[in-house]
Amino acid sequence: MTHPALLLFTLLFRSRLTRPLVARQLAHPRGLLGRLTAFIMNRSNAALSQWCVDKLQLTKKHQVLELGFGGGVGLPQLLAQAFRVEGLDRSRDMVLAALKRFAPEIEAGRLGLSEGDLMALPLADNAVDAVLSVNTVYFWPDPAKGAAELFRVLKPGGRLALGLRPPTMIINLGLTQHGFRPWTKEELLPLFSAAGFKAVRVDEEALQGFPSWVVVADKAEA
Repeated sequence: MTHPALLLFTLLFRSRLTRPLVARQLAHPRGLLGRLTAFIMNRSNAALSQWCVDKLQLTKKHQVLELGFGGGVGLPQLLAQAFRVEGLDRSRDMVLAALKRFAPEIEAGRLGLSEGDLMALPLADNAVDAVLSVNTVYFWPDPAKGAAELFRVLKPGGRLALGLRPPTMIINLGLTQHGFRPWTKEELLPLFSAAGFKAVRVDEEALQGFPSWVVVADKAEA
């Protein structure tokens, strides 16, 4: 049976009157509708998030950053495999909700959560072993600077896994009219190569009925 929240979200998105509002929430969830959006995104992004986590090949020695954790679906996946997780999101409402939900993990020192911006990550150079981000690249104001920031905070030998939907899906849903940038492989590969990443590739899979991509990129050993 379809969850009532999913039905409501679908109706709101299908309406031309409310679609812009829903699209803004996808980019920056806040308030009551933001919490509903986060709930729906947790359900629809669970498989994509897990696929990206698997690409990172984490161990209990690794420290990892999740950029744009939103409703937090990826945080338990990361905590199950890594030593410590840092989470950064630009939505204060999402950060506050996650601080409550993950209070035990924060108290144990295994998780740190903060509000912040990709354009100036609050991390030192070579701070983490891996970076995960799902469905954020559509909104990066300066993609080259964003890719450079992710490269900066990764340790030598570290890996980035960036999950997203292919451009046909973004275009067909009408999201380009509401601030979403559809990315092609021909744009993604040079973006991360220019930032210094090596062995950049885009893997494809159908997950939960949705076409899905993950950009996998490595930072060379020192």
